Amino acid sequence: MRSSDISLINEWLQRCEERHTACKKLNSLPSPLPTRVINVRSQTESGLPFLQITNSLPAQYVALSYVWGPAGHEVLLTHESIGELQKSIDITRLSKTFVEAIQLTRDLGIQYLWTDALCIMQGDPVDWAIESKKMADIFGNAYLTIVAGSAASAGEGFLKTPLQRSCSPCPIRYRSWKPSEASLELGDCYVWLPRSHNVGPLAKRAWCFQEHILSPRKIVFGSDQMSYECERGTRNEDGSSPTTRIFNMANAQSIIISNPPPAKEVVLRYWYTMLVQYTDREMTNPRDKFPAISSVASLVGDVLGCRYLAGIWEDDMIRGMSWMTVQAYNKHMGQPLTRPTTSTKEHLPRKKLTRAPSWSWASVEGCVFVHHSRFNERRFCDPQNFRLWPSDPDNGAWGLKTSCTPSMDAGELHVKGVLKRVRVFDEEEEEAADVESWRKAFKNHVSQPRWASNPYAVPIVEDGEQGPAGTRVDKTRKDELNIVGFGWFDIAEEKRSGILFCTQLVRLQGLMLEEAGPGIFRRLGAFMTNDACQPWFDEQELDEFVLV
Repeated sequence: MRSSDISLINEWLQRCEERHTACKKLNSLPSPLPTRVINVRSQTESGLPFLQITNSLPAQYVALSYVWGPAGHEVLLTHESIGELQKSIDITRLSKTFVEAIQLTRDLGIQYLWTDALCIMQGDPVDWAIESKKMADIFGNAYLTIVAGSAASAGEGFLKTPLQRSCSPCPIRYRSWKPSEASLELGDCYVWLPRSHNVGPLAKRAWCFQEHILSPRKIVFGSDQMSYECERGTRNEDGSSPTTRIFNMANAQSIIISNPPPAKEVVLRYWYTMLVQYTDREMTNPRDKFPAISSVASLVGDVLGCRYLAGIWEDDMIRGMSWMTVQAYNKHMGQPLTRPTTSTKEHLPRKKLTRAPSWSWASVEGCVFVHHSRFNERRFCDPQNFRLWPSDPDNGAWGLKTSCTPSMDAGELHVKGVLKRVRVFDEEEEEAADVESWRKAFKNHVSQPRWASNPYAVPIVEDGEQGPAGTRVDKTRKDELNIVGFGWFDIAEEKRSGILFCTQLVRLQGLMLEEAGPGIFRRLGAFMTNDACQPWFDEQELDEFVLV
């Protein structure tokens, strides 16, 4: 790595420590080291780095966030290799990303480096369970996290960018624009090739998302340039500094763990913002859906002080269950949701995997969205809007499970609410009924008009032979067609016509369900209605049933 790059990183760090109050705390008192670290400034005769058992020694260290990739690693920490690694680590056998991370840590004058492959016992589920619960401390206490964004696997390395920096900035003399000062030179303006702010393959990996959120300071090696992120924002190698958004993920951790703690609604806004980004990422093992965000969830849970049921906070259960595919919100965003399978690798056999109950966002694979604007906060926080409750409110329990675990593949919610029997048209019925004209009329009277206008939304029709005024309904007559809402199936392949059930979560919005057994229902999607149809949902007595 060039000396000028090291100088730039040190300049960023120095500015951060001198000017940012929150960042100064990272340098005040060193935190205890993780259980194991790589000592990169070895005093051994060979001069090679070695694995060190720390006994919670307080010191500065660097953490590494990277993509493993399909090739794996030649050198891993195992019960068989630990003795050898404590003596020395043969750099020639390490993945290129590890070699570069060790050298960068040395160049920054820091003695210790943490990376999962060499610091967590591989193939030992007990050690993995212990150390994986410490991710918030491991990345949160690191002096700096190296983010190897540009590398699709550990074997590629991250210090080499496509531009190679072969073309230096071109200086152009800048003069005053005023005629009276035409000879006044104001300095040089540098012209440079445009450089992407794209992080690289790492930005699509689920495990790396948590590491990014938990790290208070990061040096990101992206596709075209380096970037430095701290709680005050981002600085790019090309000199740009992106405008901070309303929800700056760079300071999410500090907001959540601040003292005094933030308002619960603030923490929930961050949680739902993170959920959109997290669910849009990929993972090699689909069973890692909960573990890969468990440390962030633990921090959020400390503030909320409630149970975490299959990824949904019990104190915000109604809004948590209102998740939907982002394509329901905007048809141009994201990819269609799918059901998880036992493997994401194409060369391995795949079977459907049930890793969460149907009412949880973890039951699907793909990007999901939960409304968390201030307008929707009022809708989902006002009990007057609620249309679903625990069947035993005195007990206060929504589910039978006390928490979410990596193996939580089932969970029952015993609830009470209005359960409506409805019908979904098949394609021929939609065409015969001229649903498009109803779609246009309906979207003018619904709180989320995108739903009705979205071509993937399906009309939901009142089932039964009796109309709302007691008149018989002729399903072939357009003027008597009784559309009570528009719905969206979570999984496109599960779209079906015929009899389904609807229950509202809040006024105007709820879930589409299928009957899985007597009094037992499973989520298929979500639906939206309007003010004109709302009385039809309110006219019925409450039912008690179970969501699985």
